[in-house]
Amino acid sequence: MRAGDTGWGLLYNSDNPVGPPVLFGGMLGFPVVVGLLTKRPALGAVAFVISCVSMIVGIQHAAPAWMVFNGEVLTSCQVVDKRAVKQRTAPSYSVSVVDCGGRRFDYQPLSSTSEPIGKVGASTSIVVDRTGPLRPVRPSDVTPVAPWTVAGTTLFALLFVAFCVTRPPVDTRRRKIEKEFL
Repeated sequence: MRAGDTGWGLLYNSDNPVGPPVLFGGMLGFPVVVGLLTKRPALGAVAFVISCVSMIVGIQHAAPAWMVFNGEVLTSCQVVDKRAVKQRTAPSYSVSVVDCGGRRFDYQPLSSTSEPIGKVGASTSIVVDRTGPLRPVRPSDVTPVAPWTVAGTTLFALLFVAFCVTRPPVDTRRRKIEKEFL
């Protein structure tokens, strides 16, 4: 295991952090299924859009939302090493090793807009997950609006599911018979 890795790499500490966003997006893809089961193409299209928006929100805000509740800010940390990771099929990125009072963490920017960590030898602060599954982020990445966006899109998706479930099913046989007689 790498320094700072807690064994939850499958979820988020891995080099390709797609676990939580894919799970979150897949969970919210349920409205698509409900929309398609009502046999109403318009509801299926709306459900697809809701699912896509929910997945995008999950990708951007799930980790910061988690850190709002489970993050611990560590100050007086020092960047002790920086290395470039080159991949054949994906863009290269850099990983910094940050030492916070004897605890070492691998830091990789959460997004391209994340605040830079600094050069080797620079003092910095990071937010680490007290429970362990997420890799460290910069304090500027943890915004108080993130939980509200995740909760809002989840609530909207669940309300849409409730709307679809309460709609009466379309009786395609009756429509077919009406068309034949008219």
